[in-house]
Amino acid sequence: MLSRYNLAEYVNFMGRMHALTLSEGCEPLGIEADPVERLAAYVEMLTDAIARNFAAPETAEMKVAHRQRVKAAQFIINTVRNAQNLPYADIAQAAQELMPVMMPVVRFYERPRSQVTALLDALLFDLHKEGVMAHIVTLNLSDTVAELTTANARYRALEDQRTQTRLATEQPTAHELRTEVDALYDYITTLAFCHSVCHPSTATARYISRLNAIIEEAKTAHRKRRAKNVREKATTDGVQNV
Repeated sequence: MLSRYNLAEYVNFMGRMHALTLSEGCEPLGIEADPVERLAAYVEMLTDAIARNFAAPETAEMKVAHRQRVKAAQFIINTVRNAQNLPYADIAQAAQELMPVMMPVVRFYERPRSQVTALLDALLFDLHKEGVMAHIVTLNLSDTVAELTTANARYRALEDQRTQTRLATEQPTAHELRTEVDALYDYITTLAFCHSVCHPSTATARYISRLNAIIEEAKTAHRKRRAKNVREKATTDGVQNV
């Protein structure tokens, strides 16, 4: 399940696995010291990657811009949806004409943020087509469309800026680091398991048992986080669809 863990879960698991290996000692487990030392270095770099991601000066502004664009887009979609049934012919007609434009992006907020940017760009492109803006004016959504345009452009600019900031640090990406750590994890645990079979001892038995416990705890924590996300998403969807 390593590939399913988010970065924080992954780093926590590898940190615990490394600490366990050190506590038992490399020699009793039939492991060389070098891969364990390299694992420690990579885990430290991954921890730093988490810090860099949250400490990036653009991250906080991106969160604000994302909230603004989601709020604006949801307001537009809900206004169009609700206006279809109003007892005013011109407003209902405008909403009905706009609804097909809204349909492809109704649940846009469920997508990764990079996809949200592209979806909203596509929506804005359609809204600015000849004839469509007249319906926007009829529904009094011009200011909200302008707000969405500004917020989405701001998010894209900040995303590009953060990428440039990260590139300037010349640090390995989290994906590259995880690839290296995965290989070390496989190597270390395979050696320990083989040693426990060929040269069984109290140390190897304890190591395998404790490692399995750490694995199960990590799986449980991951499942709880996913379940919590599903509950929060369901609650959010319910509020958004009111």
